[in-house]
Amino acid sequence: MRSGVAMQDGPTRPVLSMPGTAKLRGAFCVDAVFSYLHANLSSLRESAPGERAADKAACEIALLCWGVARNASAWARVRSQAEPLLDWAETRLRGDAVFEAMLWQPSRLPMLALGDGFLAALGYDMPGFRIAASAVHEAGLGTHCERSPYQALEVAFGEGLSGGDPGPQPMHWLARSPFLPLLTVDDGYALTHAIFYLTEFGQHPLPRDYAAADIHDTLESGLWWCLWRRDLDLLAELLLCALFTDMPATAAVRTANAVLRACADQHGHLSVWEDLPAPHGAAPRFFQRYHPLLVAALLDSELERRAVSWSRATAVLATDMPAGRGDPTAILGIEDSRERLGTLLAEPFDEALATCYGGTLRDALPPQACVRPASEDWRIVLGFVRRDAWTVTAGVAAQLRRMRATACLRHAMRWLETLAPVVAARAGA
Repeated sequence: MRSGVAMQDGPTRPVLSMPGTAKLRGAFCVDAVFSYLHANLSSLRESAPGERAADKAACEIALLCWGVARNASAWARVRSQAEPLLDWAETRLRGDAVFEAMLWQPSRLPMLALGDGFLAALGYDMPGFRIAASAVHEAGLGTHCERSPYQALEVAFGEGLSGGDPGPQPMHWLARSPFLPLLTVDDGYALTHAIFYLTEFGQHPLPRDYAAADIHDTLESGLWWCLWRRDLDLLAELLLCALFTDMPATAAVRTANAVLRACADQHGHLSVWEDLPAPHGAAPRFFQRYHPLLVAALLDSELERRAVSWSRATAVLATDMPAGRGDPTAILGIEDSRERLGTLLAEPFDEALATCYGGTLRDALPPQACVRPASEDWRIVLGFVRRDAWTVTAGVAAQLRRMRATACLRHAMRWLETLAPVVAARAGA
C-alpha cells in the first residue's frame, strides 16, 4: 500500500548493451543503471512467485532507491523510472509467497525484512508485514541456521530501519584488522556488509570500537586484491565502504574507481570477467548481471551527493620506519636473489594493469590511474593473487627500501616468516 588471471586482450564473450541515452558519467552512472533496470522490468514481472533470485533483486532494488533518494538531484532525474520498479518490488515482497517463506524458510527473514524496511522508508508501508516478521523473529525461528557473520548486524539494522530499538551490537571480526588477500570472497562480502550496517550505509561514522585507520588499511589491501582478481562486484562494494568510512583517496581507491568506470563503459556491464554459465532468456541474464551495476550506481550517486571525484591519489597509508629497519638484504636474506627480484621489480604498474585487463582497457584509463603508486602494496597483493612467493618478496623488498611501513607490508612479512617452516615441514614429510 502506498502512503525500492589474465587475458592480454580482454574478454571476447558478447556483452549486454545498456538501453537508454543516459551517458552523463559513464555506463554505471545512476541514470544509466535505472534505464537498464526499467528496460528489464518486463522480465522481472515474469518471475515466478517464490523465486529467490527475484526476491533478492526486489530487496536490492528497494535498497538502491532508498540510497539514491538521499541524493535529491539524482532522485529527481530517475524517480519516474524508479516508481514502477518500486511498485513491482512492493508486490513481490508483500505477496503470499513471501509470507509463506517466513514460516517455511525463516532463515530468509533478515533479507526480506530489509526489503520491507527500505520500502516503508520510501512511503510504501505495510504494517502487516512487520507484525508477521516480528512474530517469526520473537519465536526464534531460523535463528540457529545463520551462515553469514554479519547477519546479527543485518537484523539490527533492519530493526532500526523499521523504527525499532536494535540494542547493543556484537563486535564484528572487522575490528581485528583482517587481511583480505589471505581470506575468501565470502569473507570479503561479510566485511563490506558489516560496514554497511555499522555505518547505516554511510549515515553515521563507524562505532568507536572500530579504529578507522585500521579499517582503511583493510580496505586498501582489499581493493588491490579485488582489482587483481577482477572481482568488480566486490570491488564496487569496497569502494562504497571507503566512501562510507571517509577513507582518503589512495592509489588503490583512485585506480579501482577508474577501472570500474572503464569496464562499464567498454563492456556495458560489470560481470564481464565472471565465469558465468550461459543464460537462457532475458531474466536469467539479468539476475547474473544486475548486482554489480546496482552497487556501482549507488556508489555513483553517493560520489555525486558528496562531491567526491577520486580522480587523483592524495594520500598514502604508511608510516616512517626507524633508521636501519629498511634493509631488505638483512631482513629477507636475499643476497643471492637480487637478479630474480630485479626482474620482478621491473614489471611496471601500468603493464600489470594491461596484463590483467587487456591493453585496450588500460589505454582507456585516465593517465592518473596508471601512475605508479607511492607504496608497493599493489605488487605485494599481486603476488598473493598470483600465488607467487617471489612477487610477494619483491614487493616487500621494494617497500622496505622506501623506508615506509604499511599494514600490507606487516601482513606480508608475517606470511614470509611462516613460509620457511611450512616449506621445510613439507620437504621432510
